Amino acid sequence: MREIVLIADDAYLADDSPRRDATPAAPTFAQLAALLRYARRVPGQVDWLELLADELGLASPVSDADLALRAVGAVAAEPQARALRAFAVRLEAGLTQVRLAADGLIDMTPEAAAQLSRAFNTEFVRSPEPYRLEAADDGSFILHGAWLEDVTTVDPRRLLGGTITEGLPSGERVAPLRKLWSEIELWLAQNRSRWSHWREVPNALWLCGAARRVARPARRATVDCALFARDVTARGLALMAGVSAYSACSVPGRWPSCGHVYVVAPLQQVVGEWLPVVQELLGTRRLAHCRLHLNDRSFDLGPRDRWRLWRRAADWRSLVTRP
Repeated sequence: MREIVLIADDAYLADDSPRRDATPAAPTFAQLAALLRYARRVPGQVDWLELLADELGLASPVSDADLALRAVGAVAAEPQARALRAFAVRLEAGLTQVRLAADGLIDMTPEAAAQLSRAFNTEFVRSPEPYRLEAADDGSFILHGAWLEDVTTVDPRRLLGGTITEGLPSGERVAPLRKLWSEIELWLAQNRSRWSHWREVPNALWLCGAARRVARPARRATVDCALFARDVTARGLALMAGVSAYSACSVPGRWPSCGHVYVVAPLQQVVGEWLPVVQELLGTRRLAHCRLHLNDRSFDLGPRDRWRLWRRAADWRSLVTRP
């Protein structure tokens, strides 16, 4: 195998703030620190989905919601559907600011997601602009009927453990989206007792995914690529590029017959499941190159890089927050 690209889709740490120090995404990973000690930092910073789009290409301008629609098999006849991504979250009110809890991104079970969608659709179908909530298979949702041009939104995974002020939707036409956001929060609060049996009950739906990504040619021969990802936007991008996409992001029992494998998974899974396999493949020279991407930074590692013994060990968080 020529290359494995490991992408941690939830590993965001502030460069100049301690807000993420206590989050589940930032434990002391000895194995990750050891790998980063010998890895070569790739210049520049880029969002992980932009990195994937650069590698696999985009045939036309699409939003994250468009890509999610492709992954769930709900692509409309028109290339640009009216939809947003929605994440179930738990917000915490402080004395002066509202925070997105460090563990506030709720991974909804299929049963809970289906119940929430049905209840939402029963309520909001009566609104002046009817909306429909659809559960995706990665624990998130797609909100149909909600679309606003010229509005900037932020992926909630970037805000875990921090205040939400800078991450709220913004733009000249943001007022209708803010209004819908507030209505959903009020509806969730009024119906909280209905879902007390759930493992965790959200108090907000975080809406995002409106901005369109520009079309670009693929850097790779996509017939020689495969993607393992639970995230629906990643799988939608792969399907759009004609790349084999697998919804499970665990290490496969049998590898696909291709030269380039892309993995999009939470940091805990990347470190716990994939790094040991990558290190073994590199050590036996069955893998020529590995790229690890987290916190908008990329790191390259080859079979010979582990001999860079002069490099000092450091906490992995300090390595992935350097400019």
